[in-house]
Amino acid sequence: AVVSTQSGHYGRGKVFDSTKKRAEGTAYASYVAKGVHLKQHTKAKRKDWKTAHEEFQTIIKCGRTGAVAPPIENPEYETCPYCNRRFNESVAQRHIPLCNSKNKRQPMRVTRRKK
Repeated sequence: AVVSTQSGHYGRGKVFDSTKKRAEGTAYASYVAKGVHLKQHTKAKRKDWKTAHEEFQTIIKCGRTGAVAPPIENPEYETCPYCNRRFNESVAQRHIPLCNSKNKRQPMRVTRRKK
């Protein structure tokens, strides 16, 4: 006779929660027990799928006809005032100071060696 764990007699086992096991014996365990760790995460910005889909369709149509696709403008991106490139918000915060310091540096002088 074959005993199946799917039968109603045994039922289903508990789902293993690795977060609770990891937090056991630490100060973090009280937060996990209350469920605070789940509330701290913020949802990512919802992307506007309709405009992304329309842009994708125009790119495909241009590819079929051989025409040049129009540039894609994303309003969520920030423009760097030094190099005019566009970046995501978090990347722009890192890039703009670097680009600023790079612009302030003097260009390197190129010297020719005498032969």
